[in-house]
Amino acid sequence: MEQKFNCYMCGKPLEGDHISDEHIILNGIGGRLRSKDLLCKECNSLLGEESDSVLSESLSFFTDMLQVKKDRDNHHTQVMKDEDGHEVVVGDGGESLKLRRPYFSKEVDGERKIYHITARNIKELEQYLDGQIKQGEMTEGQKNEIMSRAKVSTHRPRLSTQTVIPHEAFPSIVKSAVNYYVLCFHRYDDVKQLIPYIIGKKDCRDIMNLVLFEDLPYTEAPDAITHMIHIEGKAETGVLYALMEYYGLYTYVVFLKEDYDGPGINATYTYDVINGREVNRNFSLPVTRKWIDEYEAKRSSDSSVFFAAIKNRADKILQKWEDLDRRRFLNDIATKAFSHCPENGLITEEMCNGIVSEITNGLVDYLGIK
Repeated sequence: MEQKFNCYMCGKPLEGDHISDEHIILNGIGGRLRSKDLLCKECNSLLGEESDSVLSESLSFFTDMLQVKKDRDNHHTQVMKDEDGHEVVVGDGGESLKLRRPYFSKEVDGERKIYHITARNIKELEQYLDGQIKQGEMTEGQKNEIMSRAKVSTHRPRLSTQTVIPHEAFPSIVKSAVNYYVLCFHRYDDVKQLIPYIIGKKDCRDIMNLVLFEDLPYTEAPDAITHMIHIEGKAETGVLYALMEYYGLYTYVVFLKEDYDGPGINATYTYDVINGREVNRNFSLPVTRKWIDEYEAKRSSDSSVFFAAIKNRADKILQKWEDLDRRRFLNDIATKAFSHCPENGLITEEMCNGIVSEITNGLVDYLGIK
């Protein structure tokens, strides 16, 4: 007999037109775990759409740079800033860079007007100057002088991005924790009190804490970058909590229930976004408010140790990106070299020599050998 489930928010049976397919870890960051046994379509449309977007955007640097594959495509524009504070659209995992918009400013020094113009092309520059002429800000002669001085240059800027998860994204994190708990155990009463946090009626910071582990409580696979949800509850501690991990870098404790008297539970879902596979993790943490207070006190007294640990994990992500970028570059070299060969036909000695020569030259350029 097929088991029927109800929406944990409104109690409506999940059947027919009310069924909604929910990503437990967001599709926008490569989440694959999903279920139709959590929320009805109406409630799903009310919960966390804005916070989901904020969480996806705040993690988009890692999503894009690591070329994380998604369950379904959703258009996203990665925007970073260069050394001048100009917004740059980053595509293809950092391979494509494009100024998001032109930047114009003007200084008045007595009777002199000083223009600072960064445009994406000559036409865009000319259009701006024509607009200044129409407004009476400059003459045709001044426009021509500026156009004669304009330089077209290719520049690869130094980019920076904000990769802090803002508190506006926290309802999405709480929702993921609740979704996974309900998926595993279907104990609706344990999580009813969290709905106000998910819909933004209460401040999630009251039930969430960022943790930077000095030593990880689990064994980390060397070639993996992971998202994780770990649910644990014990009657003896009276706490039901979730440990939420994103890209092996950001980890949050979410207190789901602090008067928990149910059975002992321990469930973990870990997904490696690089290799597209689940990872087995088995561990336990004695999380309580006292545990959090002691952790916060230790981190405050010796923050350098914790920040060194988080830097090591960030370096691991950077190394993984460099590995992917190197692999892509080398693949491009080989693809270009073989593109001159007929699809069905004999590869001559001359062709073979040409392929070897092109690959060698590509490697020389890549390695910077003179």
